Amino acid sequence: MILSYLKKLLISGLVCISAFSFAQNKLKDTYPAPKADNLLFYLQRSKNKNTIVYELNTLPDGSLNPREPVHASWLRYEEGGKKMELSYIQRTLAFGINAKLTDKQNGNYLLTMVSYKARTLFLQKSLVKNKYRILLEINGKMCVLQSIFVNAKDNYWGYPIVESVELFGVDEKTGAPVYEKIPVKQG
Repeated sequence: MILSYLKKLLISGLVCISAFSFAQNKLKDTYPAPKADNLLFYLQRSKNKNTIVYELNTLPDGSLNPREPVHASWLRYEEGGKKMELSYIQRTLAFGINAKLTDKQNGNYLLTMVSYKARTLFLQKSLVKNKYRILLEINGKMCVLQSIFVNAKDNYWGYPIVESVELFGVDEKTGAPVYEKIPVKQG
């Protein structure tokens, strides 16, 4: 009898988790996908539909800006879609990117996000399309990064606590979509 009760409880818990995960993915599906010529990838959060876009930063002559090859800014969909710069705190503690030149001849950079240095991103020119892209290991495969979705909730004081990060990309070799959900441990 107790075993039967535990089975029912476990099944109910799995159904609730699946329903929550499905609801989160459906929530993300309602977010706008930004389009831009120089768009490398974008980041969205469960808090609202405002989006951080990461774009290739070029000089007036079309060459890559060596001081800041990737520029991050807001698309404030909650305010009519206007574009805004990140604040100093957002740029230095949350959404900014650090870049280090690794191949001057080809203009390749090693990148890290200021808030998560555990995964390295690579800014690299595609040999096939002669266009820059961001490469990142997603679920064990080297992928072209398309987007990041951050699931967060506010704590008691109203500060966001990240629960998980979802990575969406395309396998560099096969072109197949690749997904990974990274749980974030608190404490």
